[in-house]
Amino acid sequence: MRLISVGKRYGLRQPWIVRDVSHEVAAGRLIRLEGPNGSGKSTLLRVIAGVLVPSAGRVTGRPHTGYVPERFPAALAFSAREYLHHMGRIHGLSPAAISAARRLPSPRPCWPGRACWYSMRRGRAWTRRPVGSLMRP
Repeated sequence: MRLISVGKRYGLRQPWIVRDVSHEVAAGRLIRLEGPNGSGKSTLLRVIAGVLVPSAGRVTGRPHTGYVPERFPAALAFSAREYLHHMGRIHGLSPAAISAARRLPSPRPCWPGRACWYSMRRGRAWTRRPVGSLMRP
């Protein structure tokens, strides 16, 4: 999947939530965004998942994606973890792959006050980059 100068704002005169994000994610890589409230994590994930259309740029090569909203509906009979397990099965993941994903180590914390983009390939160590480093100056 490739993000090419992706930006999002909610209206033409509104400030950019994320702007000029360019990054390539190899197939089979697990990603995680972390950072303080208001840093654009949820917006960027929604654009990546195809829930939102970017205001600028584009996302190409988007694989099957799953998205669990910040506020998981309490009326559902699933916990967030059970929901992800169920969605993994629907998308063809084996029980062994789902179980392995549950045992992945947590990454190092993000730098204070920054949003971070984490990625992992085949259960190896997490790599960490500030989201700002993915944006053009």
